[in-house]
Amino acid sequence: MKLRNIILLTAAILCVAAVSCKKEEEDKIKPSLSGMYFNVIPYLRINQEVTITPLEVTHPDGKGIGYYWQIDGGQIDTVKKEDAPAPASLAKTVSFSEPGSHTILCSAFASGYYNTSCSVSVTVVNPEMNGMVKENDIFTGDPFIVDTRSGVEEENTYYYIHIGSLDWMRNNMAYTGSGVPYREAEVTSYPLGRYYSWEEAQAACPSGWRLPTMAEWESLGTVAGDFMVNALLLDSRIWEFWPQVKITNKNKLSVIPSGYALLSTATRVFKGFGDYAAFWSADTYAGNAEQASYVYIYEQDPEVKYGQADKTSVGLSVRCVR
Repeated sequence: MKLRNIILLTAAILCVAAVSCKKEEEDKIKPSLSGMYFNVIPYLRINQEVTITPLEVTHPDGKGIGYYWQIDGGQIDTVKKEDAPAPASLAKTVSFSEPGSHTILCSAFASGYYNTSCSVSVTVVNPEMNGMVKENDIFTGDPFIVDTRSGVEEENTYYYIHIGSLDWMRNNMAYTGSGVPYREAEVTSYPLGRYYSWEEAQAACPSGWRLPTMAEWESLGTVAGDFMVNALLLDSRIWEFWPQVKITNKNKLSVIPSGYALLSTATRVFKGFGDYAAFWSADTYAGNAEQASYVYIYEQDPEVKYGQADKTSVGLSVRCVR
């Protein structure tokens, strides 16, 4: 019995060794290509065309490499064969007529090698009322104004409410003459608002409107939940639930957590999305003329907060008053 077990064990070891050797031989025969990469704007407008060009992959032996694209797992579109006698364009122009998440894949291939691929998901949205940020209390009702400086009416309509002696806008400023959109995706300008330096914010409001002072912000109260609205970004709750923060949107300003932008870096950096809402005031900070005061709300904090930021390198949201 013991001899039989030894024979079986020996056979198993030999089998594993044989499989291991075979795998090593396959790895030597068929290594992997590497280096496939491309980038694309994460949010696109319905039917917006965007052209994507991947980085070219270098063949380890200096031979030709083929490339193909695949959209949403559908038909493969070979844009360059590995034995092509002359370079071919690797660029792919795509557009989507249906909102939602879509997947774009590019793969490089060569005989005797495993493919190298890059896959990126994009979200296609309708930027008009409730097309991206869904909450009936933000983009509806009376009264409202239309900013005629740029764009179509549906994406330049601002709803407002009278509080105290002032009219306050209920959605973030989206004037495209300055500022930057979230993650460089222009389609997000209207539903989310743009990020402006303090200098840009001075001219972002329409005629007859202006930035609120810190005193005017403070007059609205310090309860964070009174500003916050339970909106959806597409189909996901945009303010995370925290038991210590009671979201009521009592003052009807319908604040969403758009975060902020760092503008002075070579590539703009967007931070705090889903966690913070931050708005410029009209006031220069008394302790430093290069800074301005702002108001912000953090998802976990039940109180409105105040701070100071550099006037040129930080981009914040804008609400206007008159």
